[in-house]
Amino acid sequence: MECVAVYTAANLYNIPVISIKGISNNEVLEEKYDYSVKEKLQKFIEELTKAI
Repeated sequence: MECVAVYTAANLYNIPVISIKGISNNEVLEEKYDYSVKEKLQKFIEELTKAI
C-alpha cells in the first residue's frame, strides 16, 4: 500500500518501477525489531543499483 502513489505516477509516464520492502521482525512470533536487517537491505540495494 505504501507505494500505490509511486506506482500510479510512474504508470502515467510509462516509467518502470519496483518496490522492495524489508521486514525486520515478526509480530506473530513476538520477535524484536532488528535494525541490522534495514542496514543489510540498504547495502544490498546500493550494490544492486551500482551493478545495473
